[in-house]
Amino acid sequence: MAGREVLITSATGLWLYWQKEWYQAFRFAKQQHAERFMQEFGGEPMHPSERGKGKRWSQWKKGTYMPKPRNPYDFSED
Repeated sequence: MAGREVLITSATGLWLYWQKEWYQAFRFAKQQHAERFMQEFGGEPMHPSERGKGKRWSQWKKGTYMPKPRNPYDFSED
């Protein structure tokens, strides 16, 4: 790994279950790091709210995240 920048913030990652298959999720400090990882190794983004709760913590509720509508009085630039 000489000359390579380490982008992963979690040593072990997280394992999630969806449609009878297990997936490993990685967490990154910055969005650019995740995009670079996906370019090199493939994969897709996952929002933390799509993870199961309680005894179903490993369940991936894929596609359930809906961003909140932007406040009309929010004039910040994204």
